[in-house]
Amino acid sequence: MKPAIAFLIFAGIVISATANLHAQGCDYIPGDINGNGTVNGIDVTFAVAYFKGLQVPPIDCNPPCTGVPDPFYAAGDVNGDCRFNGIDIVWWIHHGPPFRWCPACPPARGVNE
Repeated sequence: MKPAIAFLIFAGIVISATANLHAQGCDYIPGDINGNGTVNGIDVTFAVAYFKGLQVPPIDCNPPCTGVPDPFYAAGDVNGDCRFNGIDIVWWIHHGPPFRWCPACPPARGVNE
């Protein structure tokens, strides 16, 4: 993440604001499907529950990413084909971290931080 700083001068008063902006990508960790900041087997269980309609991953990356399905849960797309489906669960279990990611939606803060 790159912090952006904005300054506004109005009537002699300087007002500043800081925001975390991402030039590209989405703020997620590949494989961290439940969004708790840790990549582990609980993410596989979370994904299975999602596919059964019981819960939804917390980070939808459409927007900011375009050219991907809407909604797009990029953290679950661990094989990098720009889709989150059952194939990703098999990939997660078979290959484990580090994971691939969708080229149209890279992780904004790096890989598996």
